[in-house]
Amino acid sequence: MSTTTTRTASAISAAGRPAKIRLEHVIQTFRVRPDAQHPHGSTLTAVQDVTLDIDDGEGGG
Repeated sequence: MSTTTTRTASAISAAGRPAKIRLEHVIQTFRVRPDAQHPHGSTLTAVQDVTLDIDDGEGGG
């Protein structure tokens, strides 16, 4: 499993304010077990190249 994240302080959110947190180019992959069709296993990409901006005050309980 691999995850890549980047934090950029100067990102602008959809609301036009600077984002508190920005995740860019997020990729989530999983190794799939070998089977009859893929004896060496394979890789499943669940999320690829997703960018998310979080404004200050969002996301808390």
